[in-house]
Amino acid sequence: MPSRRLPRTNLARLSAMRSCKELNDITPPADSPLTPGTATNLGTGYPIYLNALNASSSAKTNQTQQSALVVPLRDSARLWVGHGFQALINACQRGSFPNSVKNLYGLALDAKAMPDMGTEQAILDAALAYETGETARTLAGGAAITFPSLMDITGAVTAFRNANLQQSVLKNAYDTAQEAVNALNPDADKLILRMWNEIETAFDTGDKPSMRRRAREFGVVYIPSPGETPSADDYSVIGAATDSTTSLPLANVVVELVGTGLSYTSDADGKFYLPPIAPGSYTLSASLAGYLPFTQAVVVVAGQVLQVGVVLMPTSPPPTP
Repeated sequence: MPSRRLPRTNLARLSAMRSCKELNDITPPADSPLTPGTATNLGTGYPIYLNALNASSSAKTNQTQQSALVVPLRDSARLWVGHGFQALINACQRGSFPNSVKNLYGLALDAKAMPDMGTEQAILDAALAYETGETARTLAGGAAITFPSLMDITGAVTAFRNANLQQSVLKNAYDTAQEAVNALNPDADKLILRMWNEIETAFDTGDKPSMRRRAREFGVVYIPSPGETPSADDYSVIGAATDSTTSLPLANVVVELVGTGLSYTSDADGKFYLPPIAPGSYTLSASLAGYLPFTQAVVVVAGQVLQVGVVLMPTSPPPTP
């Protein structure tokens, strides 16, 4: 027999509260499965949780957009600093500069390669070392390296540094917003548990499939018990969402049958379960931030559970290790 699964993600918590509130708001009080106190707490708690989650989502979007700006600026800064060091090393190899000046730039006298710049901090450290060395060498009467010039390098590094600092600010804002959501989760979990207990109690007349069907309308989620074969009495479409590039499961994917009101937010294993619906042809859609929209035509057959694999493609390729 299917077992109840309480929400394990923030989006699943929001979905549970929203589904219950939307239906309860149009249900006559005498027919509501919720006690007045629980209904009041839901009416108060849902918008607070929604606003907190929206703030977190917005903060994450801002951080993601800033990251898209930082990456090319970081690569440009690394390129300019690397060219500066390479020009220095080449000048020493030609005999234009004595090897001893390498020490001014933080390099060993026998160095024939630029410093490692595999991290963002390493880029900034290398840029500072180059600026320090070039300034000291030219102040001592040496000819400035002009291709690239110190001004060119400093401009690229400054642009990267400023963008990186802004990204840090936005990351802190996202962390703060996420902490606000996490602080609400214990009370949200208690509210959802109370809601679901009251819903099941109100609809339990002994016919468990009927109880689950009515409880699902108010947002209660059921999944197959371990080893259980999903029944058409409880599900119409089941499946799992995965990343097209890694084949790893994707949580928080919103899967729905378009135009039916049936939806499910995938769990940590990427699995989703849509409740029974009348046989027919439908469009199944799936969406997750950072991935291209997914749609697929499906046919629900009476007495059968349709299994669908949802494979989402990232909107941009994964970063190079």
